[in-house]
Amino acid sequence: MMLEEIDVPRDVQSGQQLQQQVRQLLPEIRLWRKCHEALQEKVHEVLSREPDSGELHVLLKALDGHGSELTNTWENQDNWLSEILRSLRVEKDAERAEATLSSHEAFLKLDGLGDSVGEVESLQKRHEEFEISLRAFDNMVEDLEGEVSKMSREGNVTVDRHVRLQQRAQLLVD
Repeated sequence: MMLEEIDVPRDVQSGQQLQQQVRQLLPEIRLWRKCHEALQEKVHEVLSREPDSGELHVLLKALDGHGSELTNTWENQDNWLSEILRSLRVEKDAERAEATLSSHEAFLKLDGLGDSVGEVESLQKRHEEFEISLRAFDNMVEDLEGEVSKMSREGNVTVDRHVRLQQRAQLLVD
């Protein structure tokens, strides 16, 4: 896997798999850094004996640049994937909240009051369960809005994505 070849994951599962693959590169990067440090020591030894070896200075600088670039690229990709996963989780929560809202709306459209005491008691029990579910739903939407706002303040969501997530959260509140 090349760090530069990463596509934007479309769902939480593929994002987690991709992040795991990226994180599996870290031991290889650390090993490369150790080899690089050993090579640096050897180059310094040679340079102490042969200070006129300008090519070794150039090689050493190039290796330093590649090592730093590799580490920075890995860190940037890992951070980027973490933020993408966070966004995907928020979107998944929003979808779950929308599904809950749909079921709540369907319940509210019921207009039968029941034809017997048993049916009325059953309806009353369903209504009590609905109220409990509605409170949980309100908490879910509140958490969702909080996470979207936090991500926006941190600058971790593009404006379009932020607006879309806020609109979805607002629809759920209304």
